[in-house]
Amino acid sequence: MHKLAERTILSGLKDLGCLNGDVNEMQAKRIGFIFMPHGLGHLIGLDVHDVGGYLPGCPERSTLPGLKSLRTSRTM
Repeated sequence: MHKLAERTILSGLKDLGCLNGDVNEMQAKRIGFIFMPHGLGHLIGLDVHDVGGYLPGCPERSTLPGLKSLRTSRTM
């Protein structure tokens, strides 16, 4: 979901003329990190902040900019 949100942001910025180039290449080079450094995993609200985590059997935590800050990892 984070990557889909990042793709949507990059596509919108490209449509507005704020970015140039291929969205796939932007994602591969982690350009989305500039606009969404905490990612979707940075949950909001007192009742939900920092819930989740990395359970056994879930994907490994990424070390890439913009992905390493995600607070949870689940296969959907």
